[in-house]
Amino acid sequence: MKQDKAEKIIQRAERKAEKARQQVEIASQKAEKAALKEAERAERKAVKQTERATKKAEKIAQKADRAAQKAEKANMKAEEKRAKIAAAAASAALEGAGEFDGEGGGKKGKKKLLLLILLPVVALAVAAGVFFFLKPKNEEPPPAEPIATPSEYVFEEVKVPALPVWGDEVLVYAYPVEAEPELDENGEPVEPDKDAFPTTDYVYQNLQGPRSLAQAYANLLTTEDGGFFTVDESFQKTETADLSGVTSVLLARNAPRPEGDDDAPRRVQTLLLSWDGQSCTVRVDLPEGRVKDPPPPPGSSGESEGGITYMIESLRDLPPSALGLEGESMDEYRIYTQDGTARVDGKPCLRINVYRSGGNNQIVGSYFLSTDGTHLYRYDPSTNDVTELDIQDALQ
Repeated sequence: MKQDKAEKIIQRAERKAEKARQQVEIASQKAEKAALKEAERAERKAVKQTERATKKAEKIAQKADRAAQKAEKANMKAEEKRAKIAAAAASAALEGAGEFDGEGGGKKGKKKLLLLILLPVVALAVAAGVFFFLKPKNEEPPPAEPIATPSEYVFEEVKVPALPVWGDEVLVYAYPVEAEPELDENGEPVEPDKDAFPTTDYVYQNLQGPRSLAQAYANLLTTEDGGFFTVDESFQKTETADLSGVTSVLLARNAPRPEGDDDAPRRVQTLLLSWDGQSCTVRVDLPEGRVKDPPPPPGSSGESEGGITYMIESLRDLPPSALGLEGESMDEYRIYTQDGTARVDGKPCLRINVYRSGGNNQIVGSYFLSTDGTHLYRYDPSTNDVTELDIQDALQ
C-alpha cells in the first residue's frame, strides 16, 4: 500500500514537472514570436521612415531644381534688359556727339567721344539698380593709383550699370566716404556699424563733355527698365531734370527689404552725379528712407492714383500713437487700402486696414481717409462707430 502511494506521488510529480516544462516551452515560444514580431514592426517602421526621408529629399531636390531654373530664366531676362540698355546707351551717347565736340574741341573731341561711348555696350549690360543725396567731395584728393573702370555699381546684392566711359586717357578713382559720427544722448560718439553699407565716390577724370555723359546716363536709368527717379534731398520725386543749367543730379529708387525681414529699416538706392570741368563723380549710397510721390496739387481731390499713393505714404510718416497704435515707427506696420469708397460725414473716404508686420495677419486698426486727404477716421467694428483723429496738420 505504501509503495503504491509513493508511486502515485512520484507520478503526480512527474506530470507536474512535464506540465511545467510544457508551460516554459510555450512561454519561450511566445516570447520568441513577440520578439520576432517586434523586430518586424521595427523593420517596417524603419523602412517607412526611410521612404519618407527619401521622398522629402526628392521634393527638396525638385524644389531646388525649380528654383535654379527660375533663377536661370530671371538671369536670361536680365541679360536681355542689359542688352537693350546697352544699345540705348550707345545711341544716346552718339546723339550727344555734337555737344562733346563743342566741349572737347573740333575733330579731336569727336575722336575722344568715340572712345568714350565704346563701353556702354559692356557697362550698361548689367542689372538695373538705385542711389542717396550727399554732395560728392570733388575737392578731396583721390587715391594715388587709379582703379579699373567699373562696369557696374553694387548695392548689396543688386547691381547697377556704371557710368559708361572708356579710353586710355580716362582715369577712375574710388575712395570711401566717411559718415559723420553719430552722438549718443550724452554727446559721446557712437561706435560705427561695421556692417553699414560702404558709401563710395567714383571719380572719373579726363572726360570730354561730362555733363552730356551724365545727362545720357540719367536718361537711361530713369526709364522703366532702369527703375530710377530724379528726386530731391528728401527723396521726393521731381520732374526729369534738364542738366544744362546744373552741376549735379540725384537719382534714387526704393530698395527691397531682405526677404523674411519685415522689421528691417526701409532703404533707398541712390546715385548722386556731380560734374565739373573734365571730371564727374558718382556717389553710391544706400541710406534709410524711401522714394515718395509728390503731394497732389492744391485744391485737387486727391483721387488720382498718385494722390492716393501720396496720402498713404503720408500715413507712414506719422508716429503710430497718432493712429492709436503702439510702437515707435509705422515701419512696424503694413498698410492696405480696400477697393471702392464709403461716405463718412458726407465725405467720400478710402477704407484702410493696418496690420502689424510679421504678425498673424490680424487687423490692428481700421480707418477711413477722405479722398481730399484732410480727414482721417478710426473705425470700431465692434460698435460700428467712427472717431475722427486730429492729424490734419501732419497729413498736409
